Amino acid sequence: GRSGVAGVARPHLHDARPERSSQVRRIFLVEDDAGVRQAEHLLLEAERCAITTASSVTEARLKLDEHSSSVDLLICDFHLGGGDTCLELIAAFRQRVSASLPVILLTGDTSSAIRALAHDERWRIASKPLQAEQLLALMDALLRR
Repeated sequence: GRSGVAGVARPHLHDARPERSSQVRRIFLVEDDAGVRQAEHLLLEAERCAITTASSVTEARLKLDEHSSSVDLLICDFHLGGGDTCLELIAAFRQRVSASLPVILLTGDTSSAIRALAHDERWRIASKPLQAEQLLALMDALLRR
């Protein structure tokens, strides 16, 4: 008979999204605007990501020392305060974490100079203001294993 099957707990299908990877994505977010950083943090948290945030290149470098073994994706604002650019930071992350660490660069500057920065397939440039769905689509494209 089928009596043995009844006791098996069915997984809840309503909260499983098949297109999303089941592993927790570890995101490092660098954004100097507190309001934007908060909004992005909430969005990523809703996607069940583990998020580390930093508001500057200096803070990000400090936290990189603690988290270098646990970063799957770097999301970085291009214009960070204090004259630092995110490019040095991206280079530092890739040196420490992985040469192929995926990066999403957020910028309000859509000039060709910025576009020309996207120099490999593990790198995306997203224009601000960023739509939630756009960010998630970029993450999915970069983190698809």
